[in-house]
Amino acid sequence: MILFTGTGALSAEFAKYYSCKIISARLLDDIQLAEAIESCNIIIHNAATLSAPNIETFVESNFLLTKRILDIAYKINSQIKFINISSMSILKTARSYLDTTEMSHYALSKFLAEIYCLNHPMKRLTNIRFSTIFYKDPLRDGLSKLAHDAFNKKKVAIYNNGENCRDFIPINIAVKYLYNLVNQEDYPRKVNIASGVSHSFRHFVDLILLQYPRTEVDDRILETNEILCNFSEDTIRTWGELYSGIDMEFLHYLKTIHEDTDL
Repeated sequence: MILFTGTGALSAEFAKYYSCKIISARLLDDIQLAEAIESCNIIIHNAATLSAPNIETFVESNFLLTKRILDIAYKINSQIKFINISSMSILKTARSYLDTTEMSHYALSKFLAEIYCLNHPMKRLTNIRFSTIFYKDPLRDGLSKLAHDAFNKKKVAIYNNGENCRDFIPINIAVKYLYNLVNQEDYPRKVNIASGVSHSFRHFVDLILLQYPRTEVDDRILETNEILCNFSEDTIRTWGELYSGIDMEFLHYLKTIHEDTDL
């Protein structure tokens, strides 16, 4: 049995395709958590807090919770598979960390969790960092919002001519790669799941304009934070190409918005 430690988009999407159990680990005491772990042989630790008022809350929610779950799991079954959903926000490059002084409070808490996992005696353990996930939900990511605004508002906002780039991976593809990893026997301690190809937001605006030529583009000048988008194609080489590319996924999402509105 595969056990997810948190509710949310990733576990919900995974459950559409594969059998799993989803709990909210932070709401359970140690005895309840141990009972949940005893019934599984794979833990995907996805519980995380993305927004908090201070660093103490981030550390408690993202580091100490990870430590608690991992330590309990190890005592119950040292051979259990443990997958920690880490974060690309801790990375400077695909293979190196940011200096801790450059990390946000969220990133620092995820960094502490990853380092603890890396040094843990649990043998079948890995840390996964996804590149930018295309959730297909305008409340969760900028690419989805771009598509929704184009259709519903006939207007999209971009910054600095949309020059910022991302390595987008659709959430449905992300969970397929995650499932492939679950079934591996040899676990690397760190894995980046990414397409290896980056695209600018301007690229997607151009795709929108091909579909909806009358869309107004509001180009704003704004200082933005640089987001890591240069990953290798290791994911593709290791597990194969599982989809036809982000352009096709984005255009299909645009079509879905149109069809849902017609209904």
